[in-house]
Amino acid sequence: MPFVHETSNKLAHNRILANPKIKESLSKYKVKCDPGEFTEKIQEKFIDITPLRYSCSSVFSIDSGFDFVPVNERFPSAEVGFMQFSLNLVKLAERSKVVVNGIVNPIEYNKITNAHTHSLDLPIFNTSIDGHSNLTDSIRFKINDYFKSSRTYNNESPSLLDTLYLLLSEDDIARNFNCIEDPCKKQFAAVREKSKNNTMEWKESKKLLKKEDFNNANKTAKCPFCKRELLLIDYLRLHETIDEEFGARGILSRLARVVEQLYPINLIMSILSQKNRLGKDHCLKTLSQIAFILDGPLAIFGEPAKVSRSIHRYLLSVNEMLMDYSLEPLVFFGLTKSGLVVDHVNLLLEHIKKKSLVGSYEKRLPKSKILLIDDEYRFKYIQPKMGSGSFGAETYYGQDIVYFDPNGKPYVINVMYPVDKSSKYFRKMFFSHVSYKNLGKIAALINELEVDIYENALLPIVLAHKYASISLKPGVSSLEDFAKSIIS
Repeated sequence: MPFVHETSNKLAHNRILANPKIKESLSKYKVKCDPGEFTEKIQEKFIDITPLRYSCSSVFSIDSGFDFVPVNERFPSAEVGFMQFSLNLVKLAERSKVVVNGIVNPIEYNKITNAHTHSLDLPIFNTSIDGHSNLTDSIRFKINDYFKSSRTYNNESPSLLDTLYLLLSEDDIARNFNCIEDPCKKQFAAVREKSKNNTMEWKESKKLLKKEDFNNANKTAKCPFCKRELLLIDYLRLHETIDEEFGARGILSRLARVVEQLYPINLIMSILSQKNRLGKDHCLKTLSQIAFILDGPLAIFGEPAKVSRSIHRYLLSVNEMLMDYSLEPLVFFGLTKSGLVVDHVNLLLEHIKKKSLVGSYEKRLPKSKILLIDDEYRFKYIQPKMGSGSFGAETYYGQDIVYFDPNGKPYVINVMYPVDKSSKYFRKMFFSHVSYKNLGKIAALINELEVDIYENALLPIVLAHKYASISLKPGVSSLEDFAKSIIS
């Protein structure tokens, strides 16, 4: 490790370059899953798709940005994190005037977009909040306050905290909710084991938390063992990413991912909460006319992953309601801009180009086609299999599908699974493209929303990122100065 302000040796890398053992070692490396030799076989898996008319009049999108800054010149390890979430509702009918020749017209852009940003600050390292003596509780209560105060609709509509409460079932809490103290976790596990073996007495059953325990304004409950105050957001297990000695930098990405997935659900719940005032049929019709595009896959990773099943279960119930009223199911998908599947598709197109005769590349490009990335395909061509289960069994609630538009431009989309993972039909349906009834509408929507500002970009995601991103300069440096001026 270097000393503070020590500069690096500009020639030190030469020792690595001249080391014969390093050269010998590198010669044994190989890039896994290069699709080059399988290009023809892969192209046989492409399926034609016809874009279908969609009834959506608006698109809801969300993105986030975050960073952390030092807040004290004398104690540079003291850090605070800043997060920003951008929520955008884009009116499709007026979209045509916004982008001309790849350039966004700012005046027209403001006309079609209803954009809101929500911001959050968090202690990250060697900082705490008044009233809390440690980093863990400072962060827990700060996140709880944010969830309690944040909403997408109006002040009377459900908050993010209400959304989390409504998403979680009685079974979710009984099976998964633990105290944040390690000794209590073992006691919860012991009670659950007795419950599983039907050897639990009635008195012991009261030691498992119930959903009704959190049915209060702050969504808090007492641990039945240590009596510590627990927050509903502790279900997300974000506190497990916090280390009092080393800080909580990792929490920003985990929290951002969860909140990005919860805001669309909050909007859906908020619209449905108006059914007594506007009528259930009107609310459902409004909902069916909004497309939801998330930045990244429909998935939650790491400690909060279990809530992905709750989100999926809720969305399926909304689709059932819509279909009961003869309305189309939700257009709800994620757009993946980077990662293994994106790299694989780009490499595949590169191989197609190499194997094409001069002037024939355009003809060989897959156009108006889809490629469903099932487990067999993924583990053969993209990445090695890890574990015994299906890919994303605990984290994903959507299926990776590559859509090639009429010009051959690829979009890696993640479309919501058609049935619950517990269904006996799940394994049969989730790898069959015919199970994804909205694919034609999603294709048409992508064709309508694509812009050339960035590679494989859709207008709502571009607009969301525009508001959420925090630039290195002047963004981060300004936040650093701002925090230092306030925190003593």
